Amino acid sequence: MKNKKTTIFVLLLVLILVPIIILYLLRGPRHIITNINKNPKVSESTVHLGEEYLDISYKVLEKEELTLDFYAPSKSNKTTWPLIIYIHGGSWAFGDKSIDDSFIPILNKLKEKGYAIASINYRLSSSDSSFPSPVEDCKDAIRWFYKNKDIYNIDTDNIGLLGVSSGAHLALLSSYSNENDFIGDESLSSYKSNIKYVIDYSGPTNFDINDIRSSDETSMSIIKNLLGEDNIYKEDLLNLASPINYIDSNSTPTLIIHGEKDSTVPIDQSIKLYEKGIDAGMNINLLKVANGDHSLSNIDYIDMIKIATETLRFIEKNK
Repeated sequence: MKNKKTTIFVLLLVLILVPIIILYLLRGPRHIITNINKNPKVSESTVHLGEEYLDISYKVLEKEELTLDFYAPSKSNKTTWPLIIYIHGGSWAFGDKSIDDSFIPILNKLKEKGYAIASINYRLSSSDSSFPSPVEDCKDAIRWFYKNKDIYNIDTDNIGLLGVSSGAHLALLSSYSNENDFIGDESLSSYKSNIKYVIDYSGPTNFDINDIRSSDETSMSIIKNLLGEDNIYKEDLLNLASPINYIDSNSTPTLIIHGEKDSTVPIDQSIKLYEKGIDAGMNINLLKVANGDHSLSNIDYIDMIKIATETLRFIEKNK
């Protein structure tokens, strides 16, 4: 009886302490920025652990300059660093490379584990810019890191993408498409754009013309942001913009995280991508978040821990 009571006590202690320990490990400063270097003209001798380089130009266009932020690891014993590129959401029409508060603890933990983090701007949809421009920009940013790997100490065999909402859609397309697809800047076209893994938070995966015809006004408006007013019923363009159409057995390992109560991008989009990936024999995982909305802002403590833990586990497993 005494041994039984001891066993029960130990189990209860584990159940109480494990979530607290995980939360402690994930907890970091509220801001990812520590030592800021706003001078984009870095050299190999100036990129140091713990430093951050903001507003670095990676692509110059006729009407704008596209920039990225680079966060060196806070700790590392390696000469080259694995890199995770963060792609923001915003219905392809809003937002910038500022990192969402909800991801800062995860990214800080990854920096402590030796990962470099980058966050990129891309062309937002407007009357002058629509698909495939944002995908070209994302892939060109990857190519830019291949070109500048020695300056930023990047291990190009270990580059992952993490995208949110429309940014997840761009991350999936950037990962699944071929090397020569979506070339924007010809000066970067000779560089690779290989990705080791991709993490998709609530991203659209399939633009089916029948679904679009029956869409509500809000959904229709969002899709028009990506494709342009005159292209929304062009089936060949819809197929080209749908990550699900690129799936095969060699597709990039993928983690999908999606709320079951998402009314902006229905979870069925992720389920279909997952099922096609499984059928093709690729490495793909789906974490459904019960009661989670599109932004996952309404989830409880246990689900937050589950998402953070699964994200970190997937990255470590596939690095």
